[in-house]
Amino acid sequence: HPGLLEPDVLQALSGGYVVFALESPSGVHIRGGGSDQTAYVIDGIPVFSPYHAAGVFSAWNPDAIERLQLSAVAPSLAYPDALSGVVEATTRDPGDRLSAQGSVSSTQARVTLAGPLGGRRAGFVASMRTGFPGPITGSHDPSYLRGETGDWLATLRFDALGGELRALGYGSGNEITAAARSDGAPSGIDLRNRFDWYSRSLGIEWRRPVHRGLARVVAWRVKGDDGARWQPDSTPVELAAGRRDVGMLAMLERAGTRARSTAGIRVEESRTWYATTSLPSVGP
Repeated sequence: HPGLLEPDVLQALSGGYVVFALESPSGVHIRGGGSDQTAYVIDGIPVFSPYHAAGVFSAWNPDAIERLQLSAVAPSLAYPDALSGVVEATTRDPGDRLSAQGSVSSTQARVTLAGPLGGRRAGFVASMRTGFPGPITGSHDPSYLRGETGDWLATLRFDALGGELRALGYGSGNEITAAARSDGAPSGIDLRNRFDWYSRSLGIEWRRPVHRGLARVVAWRVKGDDGARWQPDSTPVELAAGRRDVGMLAMLERAGTRARSTAGIRVEESRTWYATTSLPSVGP
């Protein structure tokens, strides 16, 4: 909706071979690929499902992001499981003074704090945002969209072991509900269908300039949970799924006058789980 449009970092990539579906949380499609073929990274740490619905698309606070880069021409050496491309965000520099910025609108409220932490060139960036998919309707009609959306991000940077150490924490949550029946529920019971998804990323990155290059070590722990609840009558049908990733990446990049070389090792474990319930008359 053009009247509810908010600043959005992912929408900056729109055009050419990058396509969005802004009215749904389906993600970013690159060169016609599925949204699950695109990898998302903040400061080198993987992120699951970085998008919202109901007026706010990206789950990345624009006030906390300094730079956005899309790699889609060649496969990424650091993130080889991304078939379509990698969207990599870099958080803003903490700066040498305490600063704050934010905004409040009919669809969301957000705030970002950044500043130094004393010695060893330490600094932090912290942001939080919440969406208002319910109040923007201005009505209590049960067929209207309800729910909650929000995200947060925190980074810490300081000098360590001759280089720079970064710690990142990120999380986002979404819960969207709508009326399960158009003719009203019996006995005044408010039957609602629900769709929700949540993600959280924790990680650290150490980097140090070397002769004509850069050495990096990254470790992360990422989780994502999704669920749906469908109520055709008083007996609900539920579906839930989750993914847990733990990994580490060590890379050495060197650039010469005519060539660029990259060597590294990546170790990762990924686990997924699924659960469902169905109508008693249908069976498991």
